[in-house]
Amino acid sequence: MAVRGLLSSSRYMRPWYGSVCALRPVNTTSQVKNELQPQPSSFPGITSLLKEKTGETGKHIVGIGLVATLYSKEILVFHAETLVGISVFGVIFLLMRRVGGQLREFFDNRAQGILDEMNAAKNATITQLTDEIAAANNLEKELSIRDDLYEILREEALMKREEIYRVQLSDIRKEVMRRLEYQLQLENLEKEYEKKHLVSWLQENVYKSLTSKQDDNIAQCIGSLKKLTAA
Repeated sequence: MAVRGLLSSSRYMRPWYGSVCALRPVNTTSQVKNELQPQPSSFPGITSLLKEKTGETGKHIVGIGLVATLYSKEILVFHAETLVGISVFGVIFLLMRRVGGQLREFFDNRAQGILDEMNAAKNATITQLTDEIAAANNLEKELSIRDDLYEILREEALMKREEIYRVQLSDIRKEVMRRLEYQLQLENLEKEYEKKHLVSWLQENVYKSLTSKQDDNIAQCIGSLKKLTAA
């Protein structure tokens, strides 16, 4: 019990224990630095409570008085095992005084090295995943561009078909107009020919049917018309 009380109140055990327990899984650099620092307990310990109540040396006096009380009541009995415990504690205490700082530094460096390796692996993984995400985003953009390209090609094909259709429609219209004009010219030519033929036939028959007296009357009428026109 005495060894347990001395071990619990020893101030040299806390930094080494805190440095060993600072090993954590992969974490950020700021969290790693915070974890490597000795963290205060959430609940005040007996030593800090005694220090607040009795001062700097009060905890030692209380400890000595408690040990003396336990010994006087024969609750704490000194025998061979007690001496062995005290000896072991003394050896541990001296070792901690001598090599505690070196052990703490060694374990801190070891923990920092492990954390650096883990952080390096984590950063490499993050970089790889970031590159893969960027590649996936670029691929998605390319796929979207491909869809747009297909749409453009489809619209271009439709425009070409529309252009071919309009050209063919224009050619057909021109051909129809040419044939209609040909038919119109043919009809006009036939009408003109018929008209000339009719006029010639009428003139020929009229001239044949006129007598000399009728010719004189017609000439007189034409002369009268010319005089009226001149007047």
